[in-house]
Amino acid sequence: MKNRDGAFYVYWDAKRGILLYFDTYGDNINGGEFAYNWIPRDRQAAYRYTSSGGFEKHNDGMVWVGYHSCGGGNIDVNIKNLEENGEFVVPWVRKPFLWLLHYKDTEKYGGSKEYKEVNEQRIAMLPKDIQTAIKGIEKIGGKKRNEN
Repeated sequence: MKNRDGAFYVYWDAKRGILLYFDTYGDNINGGEFAYNWIPRDRQAAYRYTSSGGFEKHNDGMVWVGYHSCGGGNIDVNIKNLEENGEFVVPWVRKPFLWLLHYKDTEKYGGSKEYKEVNEQRIAMLPKDIQTAIKGIEKIGGKKRNEN
């Protein structure tokens, strides 16, 4: 019988500022995403390479603050497309929406507001250098940044 407890994994690519996170169910990957900040070379073409997220004003330009699902086995293709068509930003300008919950957590919390507390607990477990890189800057466009 397979171990149905599964596990939750988080990987950090410090060079590109990519936070990859996924959970398993038994021996299989259940679901996951990778989050990032990115500046496209051609803003009009950016939507060809992005998924969830949106642009944030930063200094004199715009930064895409977003994430991709790991579904479909296209992680490497998505990262390659982003890399070839822009630059990743480290440290992040803003933290994109993160869902750092394991499927067992969702049984307990579901879509309720407690996910923010679980996210913060999981972020606090990461090494300090990763926490610093993903927390985002304090102000965007003269306004205090939004937290998710």
